[in-house]
Amino acid sequence: MVKRKLSFDVDEDKIAAIAAYVCNHVSSITFIGKNGRVEIKSATMDIGTVRLSPTDKTCWSVKGHVRLEYEKGDGFLTQTFLCSFDCQLNKGKNEEPVVSNLTCVQISDAL
Repeated sequence: MVKRKLSFDVDEDKIAAIAAYVCNHVSSITFIGKNGRVEIKSATMDIGTVRLSPTDKTCWSVKGHVRLEYEKGDGFLTQTFLCSFDCQLNKGKNEEPVVSNLTCVQISDAL
């Protein structure tokens, strides 16, 4: 099966690029909740809204749900949270969306 290349000009492709970035770079992203930093084993993101900053045309504000598998006591717990973060999204050399500067995700209420 041939996978379609993502395009910076397609909104759904921007969302897919951000969700894939979170999943693939979970070990280098800090997840901050009500009790401080959470140690994450894996993350799956379901993005709700992506809005371009009115002042910085490369900065995007993202809100959605994230399903986290995180350390809890002697084991791991899987739970879904509301989340928000900012990141940069630029057009790559092959017209694909390239995510950068996504280092921290704020998690809040569990669903």
